[in-house]
Amino acid sequence: MFTLPCIGMFYHDVAALLKNAKYVAVIHVKINPEFNIYLDKDENVVALECLNADAKDAYGKKSFAGKTLDETLQTVVSIAAEKGYMKEDQMVALTITECTTDLDATELQMKMDSVVTEAAKEQDITVTTAMDMSEEVRMAQKEAGLIKQACSNCNGTGDCPDCPVCGGSFKCVVCGGSSTL
Repeated sequence: MFTLPCIGMFYHDVAALLKNAKYVAVIHVKINPEFNIYLDKDENVVALECLNADAKDAYGKKSFAGKTLDETLQTVVSIAAEKGYMKEDQMVALTITECTTDLDATELQMKMDSVVTEAAKEQDITVTTAMDMSEEVRMAQKEAGLIKQACSNCNGTGDCPDCPVCGGSFKCVVCGGSSTL
């Protein structure tokens, strides 16, 4: 397998290096360090591409290649907290910008949300995750039958929208928390 440590270069240099890499998904992460995670079909990291100076500072000397997505996200959150990039009530944006149908993008999003939230809790930090995927990924996943229609009751969140008492902490009664119909 072709592996790379965190690379912080101009886009055309990165593209040349990744040309031979076997990746099936790219996840754009923005805490303030901003970077892309390239994954293989087994959800192992092929490369972590640093996109700004803060990312180079935080992750530039660390190799994530061969680590699982879970391990990588846990390490990323830990380092971001340690270096003061991640603070209480921080928004962590995770966008799947590329993804073949070798991976289920919706499942990937649920996993990332859980891992990032839990890793932040371990650092005594509460974060909010903002999950998204590019329109190209959404369409390809939908055509492959990997994305079902979002539940019309909870709008695809899986949380109960009806009860002001629970504040959405219970599962949606229509989809059972699965977010799809």
